[in-house]
Amino acid sequence: LADNSFDFVACRLSLQIFHQPEKILHELVRICRPGGRVYITNEMLGAVVGYPNTQAIRDGYQAFLEVSRQGGVDLDMGPKGRYLLQSVGLEDITISQINVSNTNSDPTELARVVELWIRVAWQFGAAAGADAALHADVERGLRAHMETILNEQGYAVWPIIAASGRKPFRAS
Repeated sequence: LADNSFDFVACRLSLQIFHQPEKILHELVRICRPGGRVYITNEMLGAVVGYPNTQAIRDGYQAFLEVSRQGGVDLDMGPKGRYLLQSVGLEDITISQINVSNTNSDPTELARVVELWIRVAWQFGAAAGADAALHADVERGLRAHMETILNEQGYAVWPIIAASGRKPFRAS
């Protein structure tokens, strides 16, 4: 794509799965027009919470983060949005946390997303040569999360961080 082509450039839940997200971010800025905005969203799996099953959920997502790190993936990248956008010269940076929960979305669909992540964790773990016991911890925690999501008295949150910055009119 040509330099300075778009007023709005977005990268949704992708920077976190690439080994060199900075290179992708530089490309997003390159194709954005001066004065345009670059938007990124990334997950914050270290902050997934729920009740009941609080400790099992925490333990499962910590194991998932370890498996993903072993595979070169950062599924806790969300809070780094401000730093990432500043590092490529963007200004007027805004950050918002979007809480996807079993009270603001369809619990069955949210549980299905978590179930898909169990398979993704297996793929990350296999690629990284992770210990099968670590994946068992991931699966146990994510299944506890699914149980909480589907519990009519439960509450479960999956946080997403949305960040945006404006490309300066002047060269940075």
